[in-house]
Amino acid sequence: MAQDLNLALYYYRKKLVLFERRVFEKKQKFINNKSMRALTSLFLSALFITSTSSATYETEDEIGFETIVSELSQNQNTTRIQRPSGDLLNDVKIHSGVGFTQSFIRVDSSSNGELRGFHRGVQATLGIDLFSRNWFAEGAIRSFGETDVEESRVRLREFDLKVAYRSNSESLFGYRAGIGLAARNLKLIENGSEQSFSTPASIALLGIDANISRKLSIGTEVSYRAALVSESADRSAFDFAFKVDAHF
Repeated sequence: MAQDLNLALYYYRKKLVLFERRVFEKKQKFINNKSMRALTSLFLSALFITSTSSATYETEDEIGFETIVSELSQNQNTTRIQRPSGDLLNDVKIHSGVGFTQSFIRVDSSSNGELRGFHRGVQATLGIDLFSRNWFAEGAIRSFGETDVEESRVRLREFDLKVAYRSNSESLFGYRAGIGLAARNLKLIENGSEQSFSTPASIALLGIDANISRKLSIGTEVSYRAALVSESADRSAFDFAFKVDAHF
């Protein structure tokens, strides 16, 4: 009986030891699995952070590169915008020309009263754009030979300085209008004596141009000149001119 009891206890202890060993092994496996999961999670977290940081750095690098390119483009655009200020001088054109003029003058003579008559002459002009394709300044030298006006003889020299506006020079026909000043030197010969009068005068003009090419144009111009002083015998003149201009 006692022997059977001891044998039962022996088997019972043996089973208990086996049970505890199995429990220990399961517990150890559980711990190992948990540790592996923790390591895996840690590794994935580190990998995610590294990828995010790399992407952030790459994005910042791309933004920085795009910013540099944009700034360079803006600098180039600014430079291109500033260029026209230097190119403005290249657009300034000079023109010169010659022409024939017919003048209807009015002269006050102390001997013969008021004289009226036509006076023919020639002119040479030189002009320059006033930093615009439409506005220009022009100087002219005009010479009228000695001619008979009623009972007297008249000779005239004149220098003009005018500022005028002209329409678009790219079209075939255009117009011009302007004002100016003239310095007129009139010589009046009557009864064997000669008198000389220097007269400042105002000018108002209106003309039509035909642009044959970019370098050549022809035109007509009508103008009125009025003396600015009353002491001179040279009172006024109404002129008609035909001219040919070359543009540079």
